Amino acid sequence: MGCAESKNIQEYLEPWQQEAVRLLVQSQRGIIWAKVGEGKTRIAIEWILELTDGYPRPLIICGPQSFRQWQDEIELVGATIKPTFFSSGMLSTKRGADAVSRIITHNRINCMVIDELWMYKNVRTDRSKLICQLSKQFPTIGLSGSMMTARNIEDLYGQTKAVGLGDRIAKGLTDFRQQYTIEIQNYKGYVERYPKKHALEQIQGKLRDNVHVYFPREVREIRNIPINVEATSQQERVRKQLVKDYYLDNIDGKEFNIDIKNAVTLISKLQQISDGFLYDSEGASISIESSKLYRLTHLLSELIDSGQRIVVWVAFRQTISEILKVSKFKNVVLSGDITFDFETWNKKRADVCFATVSSGSSINDFKDVQYSIIYSSSYSYRAIQQARGRTNRKDSQHRCCYYYYLQTLKFPDSDVYAMLDESKNAEDLLISRTQKLVQEYIDESSKE
Repeated sequence: MGCAESKNIQEYLEPWQQEAVRLLVQSQRGIIWAKVGEGKTRIAIEWILELTDGYPRPLIICGPQSFRQWQDEIELVGATIKPTFFSSGMLSTKRGADAVSRIITHNRINCMVIDELWMYKNVRTDRSKLICQLSKQFPTIGLSGSMMTARNIEDLYGQTKAVGLGDRIAKGLTDFRQQYTIEIQNYKGYVERYPKKHALEQIQGKLRDNVHVYFPREVREIRNIPINVEATSQQERVRKQLVKDYYLDNIDGKEFNIDIKNAVTLISKLQQISDGFLYDSEGASISIESSKLYRLTHLLSELIDSGQRIVVWVAFRQTISEILKVSKFKNVVLSGDITFDFETWNKKRADVCFATVSSGSSINDFKDVQYSIIYSSSYSYRAIQQARGRTNRKDSQHRCCYYYYLQTLKFPDSDVYAMLDESKNAEDLLISRTQKLVQEYIDESSKE
């Protein structure tokens, strides 16, 4: 039965995917590093079937939002697999180890798939320690859309160790650093590590029998469209006082206390103001008049009138609340504290989905959405890449993806986008942007 099923599923796989399956079945453990949307889940399903020979009892470690994605994919290819799902978040809890141990015994697990393998890049976390123990017990593969999420070569060691291959490249993290990195002190006195020459090639050579990498060049046209909007007078007033004093006790006469401790908080607060709200020191929020918010509603109206459905990505949950105050469009929401109404979306009863950037890593429901609006973004390169990848899938029918980037002038929006496009780190952004803000304030003051 397993062989017959496998033959049927082979029809869904491209040559590179079949090659990946053969490699992983032979080695019984390994990693698929492939671009978002290129079919890593189908490779894993075929690997499970061929490896277990008709008796598939996989344990799949992934985020709760991915459970349905796996079930849908299994049904789509017609595989008879009854997977046991375990939330990756549970691995960090005290009861996680006991719970997964009971599941393994009760369900007679015979193989394991670790989805979103990049989450285990830090070998010192409880989550990584537990996953390393589990991977030693069964044939294990990991799926990841990023080899180095922060352009840090140490990520490779964490991911390989998670699937039981860490010993192939180093005896431990210290040994890994000695073999593959150079240590340099930065201007603050902190140690920074950079890859040695040919380090990546050496690591790939040691893992060649267990790893398949597939990051094809972009074939679908991508159009990035920045949209600048002027700041409102209220945004200007609040911005000016924050940059000057790092403190607020009222906004236009209303009591509202903010005490900013550092540049990180300042940048975040300015992003909030650009979005149309502001959190105080206690976590309460106040609405701020935002031109970007009104420009969003006009853009949505234009796109929806032309027959499009749109995904709007935001950095903050509160931003969605502010948008919903002025938006009259049929919508669904994708955020960590709200269950995504996939039925309403998939039956096309909603024209727009408002989503937080960090929540987009495991949703396949947007593959036929051609237009995305980045209203604001976090500092996470991985999160925004995965969010963009939701509408740029391998099986997407559109030839061109449109990404609109809304940005308020004199606010950090454009700097954040630049950092993400150029893969700069957040420290560089904060230093350069804070210096720019201070200089802008000095220039404005000299004109008064």
